[in-house]
Amino acid sequence: MRTNTPAPKAMKLEALKFAIVNTILELLVLTVFLSLGNRLCAQTGQIIRISDDPNDDVNPQIIVDNEDRIWIFWESERSGTWNIYARYVERGMISDLTTITRNTPEKSGHYAVTIDSKGDIWVAWCLNTYEPQEPGAILIKKYDGFQWSTPDTICCFGFYPAMCSGIDSSVWIFWRSGVDGEGPHIWTRYYDGSSWGDSTIVLYGTFAGVYYEFYDGPLKATGTQSNIPWVLCMAHGHVSGNIDWDTVTAAFYQDTCWSKVKVASGYQPYDIGTDNSGQIYIAYTSYCDTAGIKNYLKSYSGSTEEFVKKWTLEKGRDFSLSDNSDNLAITWSYHNSVFAQIMMDTLLSKPKLIYADSVSTISYRQKPVLVLDNLSNIWIAWQALVDDEKDIFVTSIPCTTFTAVSSGISFSSNQFLSPRLFQNYPNPFNASTIICYELSQPSFVILEIYNLLGQRVRTLVNERKLPGIYRVSWNGCDNKGKQLTSGLYLCRLQVEGFIKLGKVVFQR
Repeated sequence: MRTNTPAPKAMKLEALKFAIVNTILELLVLTVFLSLGNRLCAQTGQIIRISDDPNDDVNPQIIVDNEDRIWIFWESERSGTWNIYARYVERGMISDLTTITRNTPEKSGHYAVTIDSKGDIWVAWCLNTYEPQEPGAILIKKYDGFQWSTPDTICCFGFYPAMCSGIDSSVWIFWRSGVDGEGPHIWTRYYDGSSWGDSTIVLYGTFAGVYYEFYDGPLKATGTQSNIPWVLCMAHGHVSGNIDWDTVTAAFYQDTCWSKVKVASGYQPYDIGTDNSGQIYIAYTSYCDTAGIKNYLKSYSGSTEEFVKKWTLEKGRDFSLSDNSDNLAITWSYHNSVFAQIMMDTLLSKPKLIYADSVSTISYRQKPVLVLDNLSNIWIAWQALVDDEKDIFVTSIPCTTFTAVSSGISFSSNQFLSPRLFQNYPNPFNASTIICYELSQPSFVILEIYNLLGQRVRTLVNERKLPGIYRVSWNGCDNKGKQLTSGLYLCRLQVEGFIKLGKVVFQR
């Protein structure tokens, strides 16, 4: 019986056509990658290293502007001085590096960022604040969408600047400073949309014989939809030079005066935030780095000191709250991991694991911060220790991926149904690149590099791993240590029954 078997010549012709088409497609992919240069590509769910300096990058802050661009700020030491830098995410692309300040004498973490209702971005920072006994000037500058202004001086002596904005292009800036041997007090200046007003005291430090009270930072501030600013700090009470008590203290401005709110005694503040209804949320903790610490969240009406509700938060530290969003979002670190959750009606969702560092020590602090964009995605930035360097990372997750709970707070370790392979960075690369992958449960992992002929050239991982997010470095060499030729390679992640593929461009 005859069969319609293609002639060998026809088969060879079809194979040649397929090879040509496949080569053209791969060249198009390579051209696209090369056209991007060293610019990053950020998509929902990817973890991207936003800073690329060989020195330490620390103290991230994050905001979203009126064009729905996500701005990430951080401090970094370059040429012997600490400066503030920024990048933004727009339509999945990461911008070039922007230098906000130059020649800041010391690393401090004492800087603040906000955006006003017009869309202008404001950055304030301290000079010479490494030692509390040597306060320096607080400077401020803004970005109007086209360029950064020259710095203005807010005050000559101050610490811990904090800022918030209102609904009429107004901006409030707060700081801590003493005067004439009294205080420290909490001060403020108000920008009405055209000019800055005079400095006024929000909370007075007092002194009476052997007893005195003063206010400490770091300060945090938020502005509500009703245009009522709130500032958060900590009050110290001393008797004969010994600390008698610490109190989480807030103040809000209404009817031409500041009202003081005592949030909790014996605790320390973390952050203050607000939702689109104008309700205020304050996160605080018992003393950090001690056994059995407790973390809490309190809410207030926003326009009065009326207490609304209190929640018990998860174990952890460095809690950060979102501002002016439909759902309050919370992020924090615990040991070497970063978590997040959102408010669903009046209940907190189940915590979601965002990042787990298998290298950093328990004592290392990720200092995560977050913001919600106009598509209800949560963007989280944090610092992490990578190859003995501190770098800034960012990722985004949809609010819809959070799970509600009926009561209390619980944590599920199986939050991700399948492993995830993230885009390597940098890409293309010529020295080394970082490949990240995520596991939702203990699994045997095989991570390999293949060339376009389907040949395995390098095995990076071949062992069992615990749940978490892992980073693997590849230097463009094969298993024998020989450097490969430039071109497109495939990264293959195999976890139990799942296989994920990614494209890596090596450019010598």
